[in-house]
Amino acid sequence: MLTNTGNPAYKAPEIVEGNEYTYKYYIPTLIHFLSEKVDLWQLGVIVFEGLTGFNPFYSPNIKQVLQNILLLEVNYDCEQLSKISESGKKFLKQLLNKDPTKRLSAMQAYKHPWIGCTRSGN
Repeated sequence: MLTNTGNPAYKAPEIVEGNEYTYKYYIPTLIHFLSEKVDLWQLGVIVFEGLTGFNPFYSPNIKQVLQNILLLEVNYDCEQLSKISESGKKFLKQLLNKDPTKRLSAMQAYKHPWIGCTRSGN
């Protein structure tokens, strides 16, 4: 990715920090891994928005949005999440993990108990 595009409120910390993954790394599996982890971060932001009605990193100032992402100060105890189970909050925390190596993979997210997609025998 050579151009900075998209809504800044959905950018993963590694992208905000400038760790562009498609042109710095030439190992196809690493590119897939890093791009998947960026997508899972964005999923976390979308799920958070769906549950609360607001972006976890919102600010009217774009620079502050990016700073909020880097600081990773998410209020999981806000009123809007008070009725969400601990499993649901854990799901969000695992998606919005600043370290992409510790962030859920697509398959882990799919199989997460809060999503309810785990099937016996699979």
